[in-house]
Amino acid sequence: MKRLEGKTAIITGAAGGIGGASAVLFARHGATVYACDVLDKPKYELPEGCHYRHLDISDEQGWRAVVDEILRDHGSIDILLNNAAIAILKPVVELTKTEFERVMAVNLTGTFLGMKYVGDEMMRAGKGSIINICSSAGLQGNNAMGAYTASKFGIRGLSKVAALEMGLSGVRVNSVYPGPINTDLTNPDRLSPDALKDHELSRRQPIQRFAEPEEIANVCLFLASDEASYVTGAEISADGGMTIGFYMSVLPGGPQSA
Repeated sequence: MKRLEGKTAIITGAAGGIGGASAVLFARHGATVYACDVLDKPKYELPEGCHYRHLDISDEQGWRAVVDEILRDHGSIDILLNNAAIAILKPVVELTKTEFERVMAVNLTGTFLGMKYVGDEMMRAGKGSIINICSSAGLQGNNAMGAYTASKFGIRGLSKVAALEMGLSGVRVNSVYPGPINTDLTNPDRLSPDALKDHELSRRQPIQRFAEPEEIANVCLFLASDEASYVTGAEISADGGMTIGFYMSVLPGGPQSA
């Protein structure tokens, strides 16, 4: 069964990773997909129904151009997956103002611009699904990730406000919170899946491994589909349990009894 038959989707950060996996999956489920990224070429073969477009999500005119093209050719936009993001790993006191503002411009302002221009058209049409890829960093603090964490907490709040404002017009807004994913952002050294099982991040969670991008794409597929017709304002963690608490293999003092 094709769960997105007849729908049109915009996916940002779609050159690879979660965005690329989602573009392929959405197209296979019948959607016409506009896969957008600042990179000129995707890292995968475009499936039928998938169109690749250059888009800097921090550029307001770029958003207008993509939205206008889709409306001209298809008449409506049914799905927006805001996925594109960057990270600069430095302690707060070492971050420059320029670095902080760059992360915020891409991650938070870029997400805002997508919600503004696509969300407006969805509200006019009386339907639509907006999915914002946040991060486990949007639920907890992470050292050396001040700008990234601030941007993801911002997306978290913005998603809830948009869900309130757009819901009466039939538009659903949800956010997804991945943990460590086997992408260039979190696995820049391209360690093997077996090697990643011994990674510090893997050992911090109950499901002790990195996820593959396709696992997050499947969560997004549900939220994009009509199966999630009563889901809005939700925060869905797909983090292997990273944010539920700190795992201790042995409790202090030995075995415990009631």
